[in-house]
Amino acid sequence: MTLRRLDDKHYQAIALLLEGRKTQREIAEDIGVHYNTITNWQRDELFQRELKKSVVSRTHNRLGELVDSMMEHAIQDGNAALAKLVLTMNDMLTERVNVDAKVDANTGVDYDAIDSEIEAFAKRIEGGTDNV
Repeated sequence: MTLRRLDDKHYQAIALLLEGRKTQREIAEDIGVHYNTITNWQRDELFQRELKKSVVSRTHNRLGELVDSMMEHAIQDGNAALAKLVLTMNDMLTERVNVDAKVDANTGVDYDAIDSEIEAFAKRIEGGTDNV
């Protein structure tokens, strides 16, 4: 059965679930429903949406604190994955790599310069000048 609207018991269950201190059975006892009801509610789309909305609402004001803590742990532990996550979250790092360098990073060879020299040499040969 799909929920059409949430009532006080639903919101009480959401609040208790967010606290994380009680089992589903204990929550069910506290609000006066069968313990299977909590499980069924958690499967319901409307209940899930409201639960997620409550999570976001509760955590929104602490995001800065969370990011600061993540940064500290990344630095202290030398955790590159966590550092990458923090940088990506702040749009300071993307998966896309833009390479504008004219020097091959692996070999250190400037292929554009070589191409220019070959082109200039070919023009000199075609023109009959031998100023190499």
